[in-house]
Amino acid sequence: MDFDFFNEWEQLGTIKVGRQLSGKLVRLKSLEKMDVDQSTFPEGHSDEGCEIERYVLGRVKYLFAKEISSILSDECHKLSKGLEENSQIELSSETNNPQVLVKLLALLLDPNTTHFSLG
Repeated sequence: MDFDFFNEWEQLGTIKVGRQLSGKLVRLKSLEKMDVDQSTFPEGHSDEGCEIERYVLGRVKYLFAKEISSILSDECHKLSKGLEENSQIELSSETNNPQVLVKLLALLLDPNTTHFSLG
């Protein structure tokens, strides 16, 4: 699943999240509290005329970040437990490890980020 972050209509970045983590993210309570805008890319934009469903971060931005941080903490805890039990631990994939959540949080907490979409 892709998280596309925007400052109004300017795309700030995209984070690819694997199935395991995206399943946890889409169940977060803060998503239910966000307004969702059905919009059309404006004239002059490279995606002009295309429809997009965007989540408006607004006041829920920091609650969303807090919930993602909890998932990050849980994932790190699982990895540390695994290290205690085994001498070597392998991350399942590039898109299903704690580093993805850190990148997601960095874009989410960017003061310029106003919206995101899921793809």
